[in-house]
Amino acid sequence: MWDLVISFKSILQIMNKILLIVLFLFSALSTAIGQFRYVIVSEPDSAKVFINGEKVGNTPYVADYYWKKTAKDKKIVFSVEEDGYELWSDTITGKPYKLNKKARIILNPDIPSYKFDSTTIFVAFDKIIANFDNNQRIGTYLFDDGHSEPIKWEGTVKTGDESFARRFYEILSKSGIPTSATAGLTLFGEQDRKRKQLPRFIIGAQILTYQVNVVEEKKNKAKAGIIANSLKMNIEWQVLDKSSGTVILKYSNTGVSHTRTNYGSGADNLMAFEHSLVDFLRNGKLNELIKNTKQSNLVLKSESNDSVKQIIVISKLKLPEFNSFGELIKLVNPSCVTIVTDRGHGSGVIVDSKGYIITANHVVEGTNIVSVKFDNGIELNAKVVTSNVDADVALLKIEGNSFKALPITLEETSLGSEVFTIGTPADIDLGQSISKGMISGKRSIENQTYIQLNMSVSPGNSGGPLLNDRGEIVGIVQKKMIGIGVEGIGFAIPIEKALKALGITLEKM
Repeated sequence: MWDLVISFKSILQIMNKILLIVLFLFSALSTAIGQFRYVIVSEPDSAKVFINGEKVGNTPYVADYYWKKTAKDKKIVFSVEEDGYELWSDTITGKPYKLNKKARIILNPDIPSYKFDSTTIFVAFDKIIANFDNNQRIGTYLFDDGHSEPIKWEGTVKTGDESFARRFYEILSKSGIPTSATAGLTLFGEQDRKRKQLPRFIIGAQILTYQVNVVEEKKNKAKAGIIANSLKMNIEWQVLDKSSGTVILKYSNTGVSHTRTNYGSGADNLMAFEHSLVDFLRNGKLNELIKNTKQSNLVLKSESNDSVKQIIVISKLKLPEFNSFGELIKLVNPSCVTIVTDRGHGSGVIVDSKGYIITANHVVEGTNIVSVKFDNGIELNAKVVTSNVDADVALLKIEGNSFKALPITLEETSLGSEVFTIGTPADIDLGQSISKGMISGKRSIENQTYIQLNMSVSPGNSGGPLLNDRGEIVGIVQKKMIGIGVEGIGFAIPIEKALKALGITLEKM
């Protein structure tokens, strides 16, 4: 009995060895003479497949080939192409050792690359919208048994979440176009005291048509997923110029996505959005628009006081006589204005009847729209004539003449002198608010000399005039200090320093 068991085990061992030899010989023979298989699966699905430059089908694709028959110049080139995506290829330079090979590839978007300098305007993304009626038919679901059901616009097929904005900024960043999300990205950037540029162009997308089809394919040799989703979105891209408030560019195209899964259904809205956006960039119209657009009010270069040339001469003025502080307020109020921008608001003062206005640079720096609002409610567009980042002052100009301006004194103010300002603190509706106090000190901060004030100064007061008891401008309000044990200490730059920083001189009497 024991001998029988030993003999049976020996027979099994011999048979296993024979089987292995047969398999090895079969594999070697197949490799030598036979057929190989290359399975190619891609995202997006349905991309075009080429062998040696000749189209053979679409992904997912199963390529059964013979080395001897297929190779050209001792190589076989498999490639996958799709409009809007980079080419993928794999070159086999020798007879494969394995019979089966599989490649799962993700095609990268063919994003164009542009070059811009540091003065280029920025762009930002608004949103993507789709105004379709609920239950509107947008496609068909075809089951493997042959019956179909309509797909309606509801639930998960709606679009518009924050993932579209993230993809927008990712793609534009790769293309080199400056955006509000990538502008000025540096280590410890929050330490930079300078205000950043606001986007000049706002880009939005509206879905005009939306068509999705889902097909169940139970038999799939590539084993790449049995549910095929196909989506087409006709999108209109719009570019809004914030400086004028008008849409200056429209471009319509079709974004497509082809995906394949093993479960569920649902079109890839983000992939179709990406496809449409890349085509919009490759079209070149946005690139040309950005290159040909000059920054409106932004002054990027920080000029030192010594490098600014004297370019403007303003009149030397004197206020009429008054008998009370109330009368003084009535005289100076029309000359104290609110500066309105697309960032917010600040204050300013008219210093010449020809429409020259001084304000703080940080109020207008990097903005696209600047206007001046008067105490009577009239609002006029303004341009930034010049500015100085170091001194944080800017000179604006409004069209017209005969504006009521305030006089400027170059006399040094003494400690304890009573001063006041008229400006627009927290809310724009609080324009022409009066704050009164006295000069409590002189301070040097970051190589700049400031007048220290013991009066309340709000962010909206920035750029407003600091006036003495004769209604003369002695400084320009700039900032306040808040900290432990400190309550509302305000600062103003002396008017003499502000004039020098802006290249302004007073005419001689």
